[in-house]
Amino acid sequence: FAHAVRMMSLDNAFAAEDSPLEWLTALLFLAAGILLALDARGRWRARSLIVGLDRLRPLVSAALALLFFALAMEEISWMQRLIGFDTPAAVAEMNWQGEFNLHNTHTYAFQCLFYVGTAIFLTIGPLVELAGAEWPILRSLSPYLPGPAVAAARAPASMFHHAHWNLFPLQ
Repeated sequence: FAHAVRMMSLDNAFAAEDSPLEWLTALLFLAAGILLALDARGRWRARSLIVGLDRLRPLVSAALALLFFALAMEEISWMQRLIGFDTPAAVAEMNWQGEFNLHNTHTYAFQCLFYVGTAIFLTIGPLVELAGAEWPILRSLSPYLPGPAVAAARAPASMFHHAHWNLFPLQ
């Protein structure tokens, strides 16, 4: 039992606020955003060569670049501890860690959006990607969808959402 408690303490220290894991996660999200922004720029410049639904790709890359930038900033609470600003009272009241971010809020709408959106993208997205060869819009967007290995990894991870089973859409 003591060994398990000691290991949990090490795990918590490794994943704590401002830990190397948190900063690595933020840097990886930021790197993904930069790569997608560069992809969007390259595709935008070559748009005259692009035909059909593939014209959506620069917009999808740009939208995903913004999403990954927001995820990076969310991970480090929009640099709150780095800059040193206080959490507004309205945000602190909803946020279970008292931080300036959305991902720790306890609002029904946000939790549903986050967990259901993640489940759709990481579980259903790979299945859609497999079937997408037949549908032109999906074939065009398939480079942005996760592969089947992601669905296989995601399925067992879903058991860790046990604390969120009270969210009807997640059920």
